[in-house]
Amino acid sequence: MDLIAKRYAQALIGIAIENDSLHTFEEQLSECTNIILKNKDVYEILTNPENINVLKKCLVDNIFTKDINFHILNFIKLLIDKSKINILSDIFIEFQKQSHQISNILDVAVISAFPLSRYESDQLLLKLKKKYDKTSINMNISIDESLIGGFKLIIDNKVIDKSISGMIDAIEHQIISR
Repeated sequence: MDLIAKRYAQALIGIAIENDSLHTFEEQLSECTNIILKNKDVYEILTNPENINVLKKCLVDNIFTKDINFHILNFIKLLIDKSKINILSDIFIEFQKQSHQISNILDVAVISAFPLSRYESDQLLLKLKKKYDKTSINMNISIDESLIGGFKLIIDNKVIDKSISGMIDAIEHQIISR
């Protein structure tokens, strides 16, 4: 992660905490980031150095009406002034990571060979809460039939592979290394 993005995220986290609005800031920064990144024309206007900053800020004001906290709006304008709007996505990722650490939330990617039943999902959630001592778990569940059976968990860039394909790969590696 870019050090500059990390510093901007830390600064915004500080403002969010001062205003007791960490969750609101995260939601609104996510919304703004998605709108800017998903609209190619908006992104090109905001990142093009040939466009004057006044025009860019006017565009931001028109896109993000009164629904966005003025601190978030000013933050985006600051990124425009500093020619750093192109790292907004990295800033949001770092902001979310720090926000979740502060809020004691764990983000987990669950990749399963088959859809998890409600019971399986609930049991996994309980085990993760207990093991990692977190108040909340955000599980992003996806299906990958190439796993054959079982699942993989990705937690803070650490992969826990409990899939059949993972076991086959491990056995193959042991045989080859002998």
